[in-house]
Amino acid sequence: MKALLLTIVLGSSSALASEPLFRAIEQGDRRTVAALLSAGADVNARTKNGETALHLAALHPEPYYTDVLLSAGADVQARNADGESALYWAVLSGHIVVAQRLLARGADPNTVDRKGNTPLHAAAHGGHLELARLLLPLATRPAARNREGLTPRDYARNQGHEAIEKLLP
Repeated sequence: MKALLLTIVLGSSSALASEPLFRAIEQGDRRTVAALLSAGADVNARTKNGETALHLAALHPEPYYTDVLLSAGADVQARNADGESALYWAVLSGHIVVAQRLLARGADPNTVDRKGNTPLHAAAHGGHLELARLLLPLATRPAARNREGLTPRDYARNQGHEAIEKLLP
C-alpha cells in the first residue's frame, strides 16, 4: 500500500531510482538511510516534481525518518511543484506524531498549496480529528477558502466528518 501511494504521489518508481536516499526511505530501510546521511547524501535533493526526502518521510506513520532528516538539515519549509509541504503530506496521511515533529521544528501550519488548500483543509478532508484539533489553534485563517471556494469546514461536511465540521468555524 505504501509503495502504491508513493507511486501515485511521485510517479513511477523510476523517478525515485535516481536518488538512493528516496529509495531507502520508500523501502523503510533505516540502516541505508543512516549510511547515506553519514556519507553526505543531500537531504534537500528533489524529485522532478519537487518533493524532498522529507516529503517521503511524512508518509511514514512513525517519525524516525522525519527526525533523522530534520537532524541532518532537511528544509522543513520545502514545498513541491504543487506547493505542498511535508506537513501537508503528514496531515493528509493522518500521521499526527510526524505532524507534531514537523511543527516543533518550524513547519508553517498556514502554508497554502497551488489549489489554495492549507494543512487544515487536508485534516478536514481526510477526517483526521486530532490533526484538526492540533492545527486549529495554529491557523491564522481557519475558514480560508481554497480556489474552489471551499473552507476546511466545507470539506469536513462534504466528506461526512461531523465531529470536524462542528469543531471548525
